[in-house]
Amino acid sequence: MSASAIRRLTAAGLASLAIGAVLAAPSAMAGPLDRAEQAARAAAGPEPVLGAVCFPADKQTRNGHSRRALCLLAHPAPEGTICRSLVSVRKSGGEQNVKLIKRVCLTVPVTPEP
Repeated sequence: MSASAIRRLTAAGLASLAIGAVLAAPSAMAGPLDRAEQAARAAAGPEPVLGAVCFPADKQTRNGHSRRALCLLAHPAPEGTICRSLVSVRKSGGEQNVKLIKRVCLTVPVTPEP
């Protein structure tokens, strides 16, 4: 196996561990993050969402909640590409401000299998 393939596998493994840790960690943010995910999915508009991961993006307030969350959304994509959106959800007072930061579709390099 080439060094570049090992680096790609290592990076993919580390990324999946990080996402798993975020999803598996017990958190007082479960309710607010669920609401942030719903708001982020709505901000994606008519684009279908296959999956979403949200995490707190600032310090917790006195009641243990964060006022801002970042959500990474996965969208369906043609073969050989991946499409992702990054959405910021901020709670200010009683309102939620949702902002679609970036939507990107990238070509995934395909390596020939031996």
